[in-house]
Amino acid sequence: MSRDLMITCRRVAKSFRLQRQPQKWRLTLRPDRTPRRFEALKDITIDVPRGKFVGILGRNGAGKSTLLRTMGGVYAPDRGVVSINGEMSAIYEMGIAGNDLLTGHGFARRWFDLFSRPGERRRALIDDVRDFSELEDAFDRPIRTYSAGQKARLSFALATARQSDIYIIDEVLSVGDEYFQNKCWRRIRQRLSGGSAGIIATHDWSAILRLCPTSYIIDKGRTVAHGPSAQMVKQYLQLSGEDFANGARFDASLPMMVNARSLEDFEMPVLIDADERIDMLFGAAIEVFVPSFGWEHLLHLDPQPIGQGPGRIEVGLKIPRLPLKGGSYALSLFLNKRAPAGEMVGLDVRSWTVNEAVTLDVDGPSSSGVLSMPLAVRDFAAHG
Repeated sequence: MSRDLMITCRRVAKSFRLQRQPQKWRLTLRPDRTPRRFEALKDITIDVPRGKFVGILGRNGAGKSTLLRTMGGVYAPDRGVVSINGEMSAIYEMGIAGNDLLTGHGFARRWFDLFSRPGERRRALIDDVRDFSELEDAFDRPIRTYSAGQKARLSFALATARQSDIYIIDEVLSVGDEYFQNKCWRRIRQRLSGGSAGIIATHDWSAILRLCPTSYIIDKGRTVAHGPSAQMVKQYLQLSGEDFANGARFDASLPMMVNARSLEDFEMPVLIDADERIDMLFGAAIEVFVPSFGWEHLLHLDPQPIGQGPGRIEVGLKIPRLPLKGGSYALSLFLNKRAPAGEMVGLDVRSWTVNEAVTLDVDGPSSSGVLSMPLAVRDFAAHG
């Protein structure tokens, strides 16, 4: 296993025996020698790099939870290999398993008895769980008196109380109200910035976009696609440009990748084919994927009138002294028209949600930002 990988799954398969309730005389006369089995996972291969979160998308019954439990050691695979390179913390379905007669405090103490490290200050960890979960007096009451939301808060606080190398997360970032969800996001971002890696399975595709640079789509126990999360979410949601109005479109020669340099003028010709006379407007935006935050909108060009057609129209997109550090960005392009009532109608779009954005590769420093601000320092006389 490469040191750059924290989790690897190689051709993993998992099945479960289907329990039946036959009549007793049939069991005696015709014993069930070939029990039926349900194949939950079939030939799954997945890699989770160091310091990255990977997303798992799929409908109900696709095999997401089974996959995460197999990675976490709850289930043993029938075939294939799962390798874990580091200490792991797993959060499944945001519930509390075990003796619900224990108080929240007692459960936390037992949790850290089982999973503590040598020399670790368990009291400080238990205090952190109490504070983060915000259970207050309920922390000293039996868990059987908790609501589902209180159990979820306790579960999340326990699993993330300390920095682990790997987090396996199954549908957890919708815990409680919006305020507590933001707390959960902050903690996940802290763990990610501390070098943790992980895998998250969820129906919440917005969480995938915020947290995971790459994702996999699982269907009927198989990996059907993997790649950049934006493309995977688009495929998962089956987004397309079929609903756009007819009459004009970006030319087929539009490049899918362009290059630029930090703090140098960036120019890009954009060809548009118009079939009829249309008052067209052109807009653009530059975005970047920031792990644990999602897509950040960096630069924006409001829709500008560019002509009417018919025929071919060339638009020159220019950004003076491109204020971006070195890296890869998504350049989204928008072609619109105004309807008689004044509202904007889309003619064609190139973005992460539709038809794929143009990749903008910027050469330059990749450490701190390179945005140049027109600021000056002026001396002020002291007043006594």
